[in-house]
Amino acid sequence: MTTPIVVPQSPMGLGDVFGTTFSIVKRRFGRLAPIALVQQLVALLLIVPLGIYAAIVLLPQLEAPTLNSADWVSGSGVAMAISGVTQILGGFVSVYFIGLLVHCSHQAMLNQNPDFGELRALNRGTVRRVGPVYALAMLAQFLAVAVGMLPMLGLFPELMSSAATSGTMSKNLAVRFLGVWFLTMLTVLVVSVVGGIVVVKTIYLYQVGTVEGLGWTAAVKRAWALTKGSFWRTAGYLIVMSIAVGVVQEVVVMAAEGVLVATSPSFFSSDPRAMFSNGFLWLFYGVVYGLMMIAQVVCVPFQVAFITVMYVDQIRRIQQGPVVRPMRGHYGPPTYYTYPQQPQGWPQQGVPQPPPPWPQQGVPQPPFVPPSPSDDRPPA
Repeated sequence: MTTPIVVPQSPMGLGDVFGTTFSIVKRRFGRLAPIALVQQLVALLLIVPLGIYAAIVLLPQLEAPTLNSADWVSGSGVAMAISGVTQILGGFVSVYFIGLLVHCSHQAMLNQNPDFGELRALNRGTVRRVGPVYALAMLAQFLAVAVGMLPMLGLFPELMSSAATSGTMSKNLAVRFLGVWFLTMLTVLVVSVVGGIVVVKTIYLYQVGTVEGLGWTAAVKRAWALTKGSFWRTAGYLIVMSIAVGVVQEVVVMAAEGVLVATSPSFFSSDPRAMFSNGFLWLFYGVVYGLMMIAQVVCVPFQVAFITVMYVDQIRRIQQGPVVRPMRGHYGPPTYYTYPQQPQGWPQQGVPQPPPPWPQQGVPQPPFVPPSPSDDRPPA
């Protein structure tokens, strides 16, 4: 029998979201980790065609005595096309496995522990509902980055030749490089800002498409509406979570770099083409990717569970309605779940109170009884 996961009442603070996420990952790690591992292995298989093409076409061009600019640009364009197709296919695969992680996390918050067969049954139709949105987003991001990188790719052969011959850049080449670099960075900045806003506004897309079972157009509208009025809080939570996950990943990469560079000081050669043709480079990236895969087995379930907890909290916030806080100097009911206490001097129930000296608006008044004529006679 599994220990129940205690979900704090909404609205949850950042600490509550982190605490609930840690509980989900800890108590459902046996379900979450295999799903994330299979996702990483499938993603690795999808990039094999790109690696084969790079080894057959691009690597011989780098090893040639002179680098042909036209062949390099055309070969790089084909590599980018293969990468784009691979990313789209990998996106559909990720949608399926992330859907499994979402269902597992959401069921854990309901204190349910479905097996893999039940999770697959719950996840049926997720790719059809969420996949088109993911594919369109990946395609737009790829095209934007490709447009920004094309000038740099065109300048790359000259940079390689200049570094291999003299080790320095001419003044004209340096000016062109700075201009291309500025254009590339500007493109990346614009794509990052616009993409970041869209990501925050649609951060609950997976949860809406899986848990609520909405179609992709309705899921986008629903996810967009959920973050209405809470954009900055949602963005802040996501930034803190991303920093925490990024620190873990960076520690893994830095540890691998330190060990491998210490064992092979000649790795960083003065000739860039020698670096690309060096077999140690590919060994280095293989080890780093393997360590990153192990880290992702933990980080990906944590990210999905974190956003799922935020989604449940946001649903509950909306159901509870907005919190109305009293104005300064004005007595009003307390904010959360307590009955208001009457201040001293207010009329208390069951205690006789003298009648007010004059009628007050909004206060029930006794019925008016006109005086009788005998009351007008003077006393005897």
